[in-house]
Amino acid sequence: METRRLILATTLSIMVYMGYLMFFTPKQAVKTYKPDKINKKINDVKNNNVNNSVNNDVKNEQEQQKIQNNKKDIAKQTHIEKTNLSDNTKGVISVAEKKELVKVDTELFTAIFTNKGAALKSFVLKKYKDDDEKQKNLLDLVSKKINTEQDELLPFHFSTFDQRNINNELYEDANKTFYKYEKKEDRNKIILEFKFIKNKVQVSKTFTINKGTYVIGLDSKIVKEGKRIAAPYIFGPELGNNLRQSSSIYEAKGFDGANVEKTSFKSMKSGYVNFGKTNGYNFNWGAFDTTYFTIAFKFDVKDRNSRISTFVSEIVAKDGKKIRKAYLIATNSKMVFMGPKEERILEKSGKDFGFIEINQVISYGYSWFTPIAKLILKGINFIHEKVLNHGNYGWAIVIFTIFLKLLLFPLTYKSSVSMAKMQTIQPKMKALKKKYKNQKDPAQRKAMNEELMALYKTEKVNPAGGCLPMLLQMPILFAFFTLLRNAINVRHEVWILWIKDLSMLDPYYVLPILMGLTQIILAKMSPASGDANQKKMMTYMMPVVITFFVMRLASGLTLYWFVSNLLQLGQQHYINKKIYQEKKDTDKQMRAAKKKKGVKKL
Repeated sequence: METRRLILATTLSIMVYMGYLMFFTPKQAVKTYKPDKINKKINDVKNNNVNNSVNNDVKNEQEQQKIQNNKKDIAKQTHIEKTNLSDNTKGVISVAEKKELVKVDTELFTAIFTNKGAALKSFVLKKYKDDDEKQKNLLDLVSKKINTEQDELLPFHFSTFDQRNINNELYEDANKTFYKYEKKEDRNKIILEFKFIKNKVQVSKTFTINKGTYVIGLDSKIVKEGKRIAAPYIFGPELGNNLRQSSSIYEAKGFDGANVEKTSFKSMKSGYVNFGKTNGYNFNWGAFDTTYFTIAFKFDVKDRNSRISTFVSEIVAKDGKKIRKAYLIATNSKMVFMGPKEERILEKSGKDFGFIEINQVISYGYSWFTPIAKLILKGINFIHEKVLNHGNYGWAIVIFTIFLKLLLFPLTYKSSVSMAKMQTIQPKMKALKKKYKNQKDPAQRKAMNEELMALYKTEKVNPAGGCLPMLLQMPILFAFFTLLRNAINVRHEVWILWIKDLSMLDPYYVLPILMGLTQIILAKMSPASGDANQKKMMTYMMPVVITFFVMRLASGLTLYWFVSNLLQLGQQHYINKKIYQEKKDTDKQMRAAKKKKGVKKL
């Protein structure tokens, strides 16, 4: 009975833990600052329909692009003056005459920059699609919710959100000015340099696109009357388009060299906030983060002007709906990673470009499960690439489950043997409990426990032996659970027929139901102890409860659980046959010995 209770407690613990991870996200309290007045750009769009304006913006940009493509003097227009940034500019004006778009194409992404404010208009990943199954578009990390007709800010515009900053008018002007630009390209890099000069203000932005990576070098200079001014980039108001996760998933993260601080944008109050315990300073990198993708800005911790901040606003559209917009502000960043949260890509970016422990943007739950989750992911990736030659990820999970089951078979066998032996001594345990009826009496209870321990020793039974192997397997289940919720490797990966995405739930609940049925069969095959009601609960009620629970989990996890149960059925059949045959032989020998002893007495 004690073993059954421990199993029940273990199962409930698993369900409580998974439920916590699914429905609750720890929230870190943040200190917020209410600005003296809301940013003028945000107020301008409070009563406008954002979706309509985005469509108009796209149409206007397409028309503008056609006009520019037909111009014969593009080369002349894209020429940039080789003017040094100095204070020798009084009365000098050097800006572009028109708005232009600049396209950068690499093997990993297509980026479109605009010379209006030298900002990012679009950043389309070539190897990842959004979650619109009908359209099947490649994923653009720049949100389409930005309304350029209302002069809202694009990624890599300068931030004008902090109303206490004396340079906001300068930043606002820099965001509206048409920069002159120059595009240079060699074998490894594409360099875009934007510049403008107005009287005693000189601004330059340089983007260095490193081919074959998702890393872009950043270098901005703002000089006013000979004095250098901080360059606060923004990214927002969301990350990506047509993603199934809601904006509540978006987080701001910062790594200080030891720990990752994170805060959900949903939990932030409206206004400007200096991020984290250090008031925004001393971070190695800061990220605008979601489940599968991230934008991470790298900083020099020795630079006292480097800082992470956030800005959140709520805009009321014409239909009365509130549109929440969130921005990460990275001041004096020298580099940015824009791409997928894939372990190997992040690790290489960290090694090649100095993003210290950038793979910590991926969360695998509690820290003690992270090494197990990473080990499991490496195993599945190895099978996917080396064994299946980049084949089906679902079959990679199946093969890995078989390997894991074989690896843990000694523990499973030991568990089943212990449970079987516990069942064989149940009559003797009941006899002891009848002998000591008054268990409230401390003396009787102590005597009963001593006799129980002596019985366990004589029969060579460990009462916890049936559960210890299960407890050792719990971290693996937890790690699998968090892994399949956060690993981009299984995103949009098809298994068979109806399973189109292993990171999503089974749309027809086939795998959860099959998993539940195998759970019932397994419970009936396993050695049973305890009263009739307890047996019914363990055999029927618990599998049904678990089935309803896993219906909302990733189909990849349910696939693992179902295959694991199938293998366990085979193992249990072998174990039962072996154990009960041994018990049958032992009983036969004992009966023969008693019969022989009785004959001798006669």
